[in-house]
Amino acid sequence: MAQSDTYIIHMDSSNMPKESIRVEKSDSGRATVPGRVDPVWPESKRYDDDGMTDDPARWKGTCESDTQFNSSLCNKKLIGARYFNKGMLAKYKNITTMNSTRDTEGHGTHTSSTAVGSLVKGEYYFGYAPGTAIGVAPKAHVAVYKAIWEGGAISSDILAAMDQAVSDGVV
Repeated sequence: MAQSDTYIIHMDSSNMPKESIRVEKSDSGRATVPGRVDPVWPESKRYDDDGMTDDPARWKGTCESDTQFNSSLCNKKLIGARYFNKGMLAKYKNITTMNSTRDTEGHGTHTSSTAVGSLVKGEYYFGYAPGTAIGVAPKAHVAVYKAIWEGGAISSDILAAMDQAVSDGVV
């Protein structure tokens, strides 16, 4: 079986193919820091930092250590991680929550890697559809702000996460 290359196809305003770029050569997202109000599984290959540049000068954020998430898990790809649950804990006094940016369900990891995931060859879904996975902006850095929990979400936590993202310098 012949090996095929993967391309990103750019469309013009009439939705006709304008050009294509080989995925491995895509510079999309370079020097940007999208922020995600979602958790992350930092060990995912989608957060590999091969070929990534240093953090942009405007970046003022941090990668916080917390329960089951050590700041050493951050790298040149995943440059920020924080969690916000003070509103949740104030509203539900007896709730048990993991004080962590770690993704426990896979949703945040999936959505952020769809946006900014690094190139990973040999990906598959439960043995089906093997191929290459890559985000829309594979050279972007990413910062995550967990504010939505298994028990729900409180507006004050989401707003605190968004305020922090702006202060940190996300785009």
